[in-house]
Amino acid sequence: MGLIDRYYSWRGSSMLEEEGLAPEAEPTEDTPLQSSSSSKTNENKVKEGARKLFNITREGPLSFRILAFLGGIGMIVAGLIDIIADSIVTFNPAGLLVALYAFIFGILICAIEGKRFDIPDHIEKTAKFYFRILDYTWGRGGLYAFAGSLLHTQPSKVNVGVGVYMIFVGVVALISSLAAGKKLAEVREALDSKRELRNMFDMHDADGNGSLKPAEFAGLCSDLGVVVSYQELVACFNAIDKNDDDKVTYDEMVAWWRSWGSTKLPRHLGSLMV
Repeated sequence: MGLIDRYYSWRGSSMLEEEGLAPEAEPTEDTPLQSSSSSKTNENKVKEGARKLFNITREGPLSFRILAFLGGIGMIVAGLIDIIADSIVTFNPAGLLVALYAFIFGILICAIEGKRFDIPDHIEKTAKFYFRILDYTWGRGGLYAFAGSLLHTQPSKVNVGVGVYMIFVGVVALISSLAAGKKLAEVREALDSKRELRNMFDMHDADGNGSLKPAEFAGLCSDLGVVVSYQELVACFNAIDKNDDDKVTYDEMVAWWRSWGSTKLPRHLGSLMV
């Protein structure tokens, strides 16, 4: 099974739904009528969110970005519990401070990784504006590991569990950043000219929409002799897809190609730009 086939087997049919390529379901007699009430609208939003989460969990390997978002939710919940316990039940100033930090870090992580869950774009942009290091996968990985280690200092089993989980996600992100940086450096070395970049881009833009989806980008890398894993692919996209829309345009590819060509970093330092 080829790289693209493996990728699509990970993604499953939900990828078609996300990209608007799946056929719309025919209405049946069991389909409920749309309600104009606000309560019905809120109920539909909750169901839609649950459906997206279910689709994501059945796609196969979850990216560290999705795992981080779920961990951010866990940090928010754990932080709230500790804030209540340390400020009302047993007054513990030190524990209360750690709980506040955990709560804030949880919100920050959800803000930068919540695009797939319909978190408003301006929240993510604001977070990245004030924390530029979060533009890079290694920066996010460092944040996840630090937040997890901070929560791990709290005595409860919930805090320890969420803390260990976030440390794990952070390590995965850091490793993926290191590997993706080396792979992108190899891709950049293989693309000698802008004309070759244009030819390779057009060759793998299967639907001719002027952008590469993750599977198409993985195929481009494969044809250049660079095989990327799922997590490396996520990190590569984080480096090139600057508007975070799960698509790489030709302009984004050119911007990446020029920036990496001008810096001339050693291959082992490529992760600093991912």
